[in-house]
Amino acid sequence: MVKKLSQFLEEFEYLRLNEDEDLDNDPERDERDLSFDEKFKKFKEFLAGKSSSPEASLSSAPREYETVSGSFSNMDKMIELVVKYLNKHGITNPLVQKAILATIGKESGFTSTREVPYSTTSPARIRQVFGNRFSGLSDAEINVIKKDPYQFWEKVYGGEWGRKNLGNTQPGDGAKYLGRGFNGITGRGNYQTYTDMLKKSGTNVDLIANPEILEKNPEISAEVNALYFLKGLSSSLIKRKYGNSDPNDFKSFDSALKAVVNTNAGAGTDITRGFAKQSYDAAVAANSKLGSKFNKAVSEEPGERTA
Repeated sequence: MVKKLSQFLEEFEYLRLNEDEDLDNDPERDERDLSFDEKFKKFKEFLAGKSSSPEASLSSAPREYETVSGSFSNMDKMIELVVKYLNKHGITNPLVQKAILATIGKESGFTSTREVPYSTTSPARIRQVFGNRFSGLSDAEINVIKKDPYQFWEKVYGGEWGRKNLGNTQPGDGAKYLGRGFNGITGRGNYQTYTDMLKKSGTNVDLIANPEILEKNPEISAEVNALYFLKGLSSSLIKRKYGNSDPNDFKSFDSALKAVVNTNAGAGTDITRGFAKQSYDAAVAANSKLGSKFNKAVSEEPGERTA
């Protein structure tokens, strides 16, 4: 039976319209209000069979990162640092802490802090990761673009797509604000968001003026990571999907991990399929491999709150 319009529009409230809006760094992007006309257009497409489901176009393509600072070389210290800032910002449930550690483990391995160039990546893989931003381009054209890092990142994160989805409003923003930090913060809009949040927390750092801090300073990278998940796990969509009242409100590791991976992939993403499912499976594998390190770093009792 066809859903009522009001019910359908409610489900579409958090849908991203762009076909490849698939980055791992903006939980609020999925909560952007759509105009009524846009929602109604999507509803009509659904009735006409053009859209198979509210999340049919979503994916969470994994990105790759490289180590650029020796400061990140000690994994045990990086794990302890991540937990330190999770505690500082009130994420104290050991189950959630371990879920975040597992997600970072698959995202950056605690030692990789800047998105790698794609100069040796095949055009097919680039299309797979970045979707319609490379549609209409031949393999030869993509091969030319990928050899120039500035040109490549501007193609990926600049232009109209970057303006709408990442707040990249100035020429060069795509290359300047590429993915950095433990979980790949990307885009001028996000760098500004976490600059503001850091300042409110008493850390006077300007990520807009000095974006490289995220790849060079583990303390700042760990604190931004904590603020990211504090914000993302408090989003209304994550709360609706997983039933948590706050970032600590999880009773099992499995539910915490799904919520954390979903937050990292974008709250509107379906983590049961596609790249997002691969991302979840990678986090499970990271926990299996590094779980003893995680257990050592976090509090022992689920639900325990630390000052």
